[in-house]
Amino acid sequence: MPHRTVLGIVVSYLSLCAIVLILCSRHAQAQSPWSVTASGGITLMGSSSSFTTIPGIPVPPSREPLRYSGQGTWSARPSFAIAGDMRLFGDLHGGLRLGYAGSTATTAAPERIPIATEQGVYLATLQHKLVTSFTWFSAEPYVRYEPLRWLGLEFAVPVTFLTGSTYTQTQRFSDPDGLQFTDGSVEQRTGEGGVPNARTTIPMISLGAEGMFPLVADSTLLIVPSMSYAFALSDVVDNTSLRFSGLRLGVGIRYRAPGPVPRRDTVRITDIVRDTTVVLSRDVKTITTQFADRTVEQFVIGDTIRTLVKEQYRRLVPKPPTVLRASVQVAFVSAKGVVSDDAQVRTHRVRRTRIIPVIPAVAFDEDSVTVLPDRYVRLNKRSAARWKEETAIRIGSGSHWQYQVLNVVGSRLLASGGSMQLDAYDDGTAEGRRNAMRRCETVRDYLTTTFGIPARRIPISVRRGQSSQQPWVLMSDTSETLFRPLTVVDTTSETQLPKVRVSPDVVSEAGVASWSIRMMQQQGRQVRVFDGKGDLPDSIDWDMNQDLDARVAMRDMTLVELFVTDKEGSSVRSAPGRIGLRNASVTDISLDIVEEQLEVLKLVVPPYLMVPETSTPSTTAWTRVEEYPPGSSEQADVWFRSGLAAAERDFYRHAEVYVKEERRP
Repeated sequence: MPHRTVLGIVVSYLSLCAIVLILCSRHAQAQSPWSVTASGGITLMGSSSSFTTIPGIPVPPSREPLRYSGQGTWSARPSFAIAGDMRLFGDLHGGLRLGYAGSTATTAAPERIPIATEQGVYLATLQHKLVTSFTWFSAEPYVRYEPLRWLGLEFAVPVTFLTGSTYTQTQRFSDPDGLQFTDGSVEQRTGEGGVPNARTTIPMISLGAEGMFPLVADSTLLIVPSMSYAFALSDVVDNTSLRFSGLRLGVGIRYRAPGPVPRRDTVRITDIVRDTTVVLSRDVKTITTQFADRTVEQFVIGDTIRTLVKEQYRRLVPKPPTVLRASVQVAFVSAKGVVSDDAQVRTHRVRRTRIIPVIPAVAFDEDSVTVLPDRYVRLNKRSAARWKEETAIRIGSGSHWQYQVLNVVGSRLLASGGSMQLDAYDDGTAEGRRNAMRRCETVRDYLTTTFGIPARRIPISVRRGQSSQQPWVLMSDTSETLFRPLTVVDTTSETQLPKVRVSPDVVSEAGVASWSIRMMQQQGRQVRVFDGKGDLPDSIDWDMNQDLDARVAMRDMTLVELFVTDKEGSSVRSAPGRIGLRNASVTDISLDIVEEQLEVLKLVVPPYLMVPETSTPSTTAWTRVEEYPPGSSEQADVWFRSGLAAAERDFYRHAEVYVKEERRP
C-alpha cells in the first residue's frame, strides 16, 4: 500500500477518534443539546488541474507529449449524507457526517498532426478525451458556527474512501470537425476499464453555509438548505496532477433535541377552572355533587410554564315527577259498522259438506304382524252388513276416518264385485319378507272374514325395500273407484263474537316512548297484544273470533289494559276495560240453516299411495284456500289431523283446504 494511502487512513482514524471523544465529553456534561440531520442533494464536481498522463492507461501514439486539462468541465452527481453533532460551547457545534457521493471528470488533450488533402498538407487537430468516474464513501468531521438563529457556517475535513472507478478514452478530429478515420468512423475508443493506481483515501477541505428554518413551534424539527465547496488535498491517482474540486447543493431535515430548561429562571403558574352542570335526575332524592372529569394542559412561553387545570362536576337535583296518565275505552262494532257500548253475539246454523280423501294404507305397529292395531275400527259380520259410510263416518267424533279405511274398502269391494291388490315392502332380510307377507295376510283375512270377499280377489305382493322400511300395507285399484273421496255432511251452530274497538287516551309531558294494549282473561292469561313505539293510534279494532273460543269468551271476563312508557323511563298502567259477554248478549239466533259451506281437502302424498286426484274447480270459485305446508304437521288441532296417531300423521303432513261459503238471504 502506498505511503500516502497509509497516511490518509491514519489521519481519518485520528479525526474520528477526536470527534467521538468530544461528543462523549459534552454528552457527559449533560449541558448541551444534540441534533441529527439527514440530507440529500447534488454534487457539481470537476478537475482542478492538468496532467500529462495517468500511469496504467494506454497513451495514444503522438508526435508531441499530450497534456490533459479539465478546467471548466463540471458534472452533476447525486449525494446523500447523515450527520450528528453537539454543542461544544456557545454557538459552536462539532460533529461527524457520513456520506456517499460520486464524481465524473472529463479532460481533453489536443494534438496537431499533418494530413494530406487535395489542396496539399493540412495541419489538423486530433482531440483526445479522457472521462473518469469515481464513487466514494466519506467520513467528515466538522465544526459549525451559528452567528444567527437561522444561519450556520461550517468548516470540515472530509476523508473520502474510494469504492469504485472507471475510465473511457476516445479520440476524434476537431479541426476539421467530422473528419473520418481510415476505418470510416468519426470517433475511436482507445481504452476503457478501471482507473489504475487510484488512491484508496483522499483528504479534502470543505467550506459551507446552511440555513435553519423551523417546521414546528418548539424548533425541534428544522428544514436545512445547504451549500458547500470542497477541494482535494491530494491527487486522485498516484504520480498525476488529477485533482477534484466541487460544489455541493442540498437540503435536509434536522432534529434538534431540546436543551435543559434553566431552573433558576423558571416561573410556574397554575390556573384552576371549575365548571358545574346541573342535571335533573330521578336517581337521587337529595342534591348530590359528583366529580365528572379533569384535564390538565401545559404551555411554555419563554421562561414561564403555565398549567391550566379544568375540572368538571355534575350537580344532580331530584327531578319532579312528570305528568303521565293513561286510560282505555272499549266499544263494539256491529256487522254493519255501527259502534255501540252493547255487545252483540250472533249465532246461526251451518250445514257443512266435506269431501275428504281416504289413504289406501294400513300402518302396523313395529311389533305387530298378525293383529291389526287397536286404533283401526273392526266390525263383525252382522255389523258389517248394516255398515254404511254415509252414517258411520263423523268428523270430530274422536276417531279419525283413516281408521275406517278397511271398512270403506270392504263395503265398496262387496258392492262393486271388483278386486284390489295388497302390497308390502320387506327390509331386505328373510325375516322381514315373512313379516311383510303376514301383515298382508292379516289385512286380507279381515276383509274375507268380515265382508265375505273371496281371497282370490285380493292378491298379495311383497317387494324388496330398505332396512328402515315402514311396516305399511298398501292397497291399489287400477279402476280408482275403491278409493274415491268420502263425502261427509254435518250441521253445526256457529257463534260469531263481536269486533271490539279499543280507544286509548294518554297524557304525557315527556312524550310516549313505547306502548302496549293487552287482552287478558282470568289468572292473567294473555290472549292478544298490540304494541308499538311513539304516539298511539286513535283506535284499534280487535276481532275476538281470531283469538278466543266463543264458549270461553261467554264464560270468562276479558280485560283490556294499556301500558305506556314515556321518554324519561316512567311507566303507567291504565285501569282495565272489561268485556263481558252473557246470554243476554246473544241477539241473533236462527233455527233455520242460513249458511252452506263446502270444504274440499286435498292431500299431497307420494304416488305409491295410489290416492285418486280430488277434482277442484278454479281457485276463483272458492271463498278462500287454506294451505298447510309440511312444516305445519305438528298442528294436531287442525280438524283433518285431529285423532291421528303418529304412525298415520305423515299421510296428512301436506294439505290444502278449499272452502266455499254461501249465505242464504
